[in-house]
Amino acid sequence: MRFIIRLIVIALVAVAIAVIGLLMLPGDKIARIAADQLSKQTGRVVTISYDTSISLYPILGVTTGPARISSADWAKNGPLFTSEGLSIGVDVPALLTGTIRITKLEANGPKVILERAADGRANWELATSETVPVEEVPATTTGSDAQSFDLSLERAFITDASLRYIDHGTGTDQSFEDVDLDLRWPDLGGAAIVALGVTPFSERLELSATIAQITCLIAGEKTALSGALAGAGAELNFEGVASITPEAAMQVSGTIPKAGAFLRALGQEPVAFGLAPTFDPNIALSSQVSFDGTRLALRKMALGIDDSKVTGDADIVLAQAGPQVTANLKASVKDSGQLMRMFGQAPENLGFDKAFNPNFASAITLSTNGANVSAKLTDLTASLERAQVSGSAEIALQNGVPDITADLAVNVPDAARSAALLGQPFSNFGIAPGAAPAVKTNVTATIKGESIAASLRDLSASIAGANLSGAIDLSLTGGAPIVSGNISANVPSTANLMTALGQSAPDLPQGFGRAIKAKTKLSFKSNQLDLSALTVSIDQNTLSGGVSVNLNGAVPNVNANLQAGALDFSALSSDDGGASTSSAGSGWPKDRIDASALGLINGNIKLKASSIDLGTLQLGAADLGVAIDRSRAVVSINDLRAYQGGFSGQVVANNRKGLSVAGDLRASSIALGALLKALADIDKFQGAANRGLDFLN
Repeated sequence: MRFIIRLIVIALVAVAIAVIGLLMLPGDKIARIAADQLSKQTGRVVTISYDTSISLYPILGVTTGPARISSADWAKNGPLFTSEGLSIGVDVPALLTGTIRITKLEANGPKVILERAADGRANWELATSETVPVEEVPATTTGSDAQSFDLSLERAFITDASLRYIDHGTGTDQSFEDVDLDLRWPDLGGAAIVALGVTPFSERLELSATIAQITCLIAGEKTALSGALAGAGAELNFEGVASITPEAAMQVSGTIPKAGAFLRALGQEPVAFGLAPTFDPNIALSSQVSFDGTRLALRKMALGIDDSKVTGDADIVLAQAGPQVTANLKASVKDSGQLMRMFGQAPENLGFDKAFNPNFASAITLSTNGANVSAKLTDLTASLERAQVSGSAEIALQNGVPDITADLAVNVPDAARSAALLGQPFSNFGIAPGAAPAVKTNVTATIKGESIAASLRDLSASIAGANLSGAIDLSLTGGAPIVSGNISANVPSTANLMTALGQSAPDLPQGFGRAIKAKTKLSFKSNQLDLSALTVSIDQNTLSGGVSVNLNGAVPNVNANLQAGALDFSALSSDDGGASTSSAGSGWPKDRIDASALGLINGNIKLKASSIDLGTLQLGAADLGVAIDRSRAVVSINDLRAYQGGFSGQVVANNRKGLSVAGDLRASSIALGALLKALADIDKFQGAANRGLDFLN
């Protein structure tokens, strides 16, 4: 708009020069008076050639010689305005009554130089100056024959003008050719209609405007104006009031079908703003805009970029410490990956997959003050292909410290695909490419500085037929995680699960975990995992109790207290009766026994069961324990009912300095016949036996 005003000012000055030429009809003295008055009005030296002539065809008027308007005294690049000559048409009936009314003005070969100093002064800022040297003559607007002139202008027409703009503050020096101006100002105190055409770069720009009080506008006062700017297929319309101070309050609307082409028409390559070279979206906008010099207010704003849209109100205050923004918006962003790419931030450059292209919608309340930001998102929905997130969030950033609260519903039916789109494919973590884990939960999360907390409710996660459900609370403060919750797990096939996790599928006997179901209350704090109220079904075997795993030492320390009903490990007995594959007479194997597994954990594990089926051996109630400490394991048989009697004692395996095994076992009132039958299919013995066995190896 300031650019338009500059050209209008130049046109007005040209009109005044034309008037001077007309005044020469009655004599040079009148011309000098008009020139002097014009100098006083502009504060600049106005020079015209008094070599004038009268034109009778095609219109009555005069032509003048060269004309110029001096620039500001600090300017270094020549006069503000120069022209090889002026052609002026006059109204014949008005001339017959003694009034010179200009009907047409044409400038021949005009050149305009607009110059801005480094301190912000501009050479087009015209003001009354009493210091401009003028020749003392009677100040009158009439000649000796009482002829008067009227400073109205039916039309001023400038074609093929040249314009140069210099800004010493930014180093800008631009020249424009082929500038056209059509100014219609029939009443000096009334409205003016301006049409401006310029081809600054690749496309023609056309501006049309109606200015209610152009003299008020030039004087820095507010006036009503309306118009349109068109170019490169775009059309922007405006209507309201404005001044050159600058101040404005108007309605702005329009469409820019190819925003990149429009920027180039303005001489700005998209890449200069960090945009992609292919930036060329379809933009539509509408808003009530007001500006008072420091505050920009947008009301009933609607901005569309391709299929995305933002609506609402916003205020921007230009403060010295940084802009202050308050806004109430509704945003609907479609294909944000494509938008990121257009705006010079390709997803793959930020670590995402190139197919990353989520959609987002939310009502947004935003406030910024310098580096401090506060935002509230409600009715939030986001989707990444089939993954969906909805809910609300409050985000604050104060002095660089985040404070975030979110309440979200998360549904990720294919977590592997979502992770890949986020640039973190599960294959990086060893998970099989074909695995398709799914997660669904309600999340309440908070982030305060370095503290993070989250509550997962109605959690449901699945992979390879296995699923996990329940509720979990997470927190992270000072790098130490804390987890608690109640979960249930169902693994119909551990082989399928291990394969999906990128691990070899184990060939487990029945009863040892081909399928697992578990339910427990869990807690993880200070590097200790506690499973309480645990119930786990391993195939047909069910155990309950509690397990604690402490991870603070060099190796995990496991403590467990488990109870079970009837345990079925009958699969340990092979169908062929346990025939050995060793050849007869080969003796004991001589390979070194690897007992390094004894050093993997420490702890104390206790098990009580109502019965244990080992296939060939049938055991009754059992009270067993295992204690492991620094590669030394003690298996305690506290009480084992079997074959109408009982067993007790312990077996020690010590691998601290090479493997050694010792035992102290006792059997009382054992039905010897039944035991030998089960162990060796010998049925020749009967009766009860008591026996003790001590050994060391």
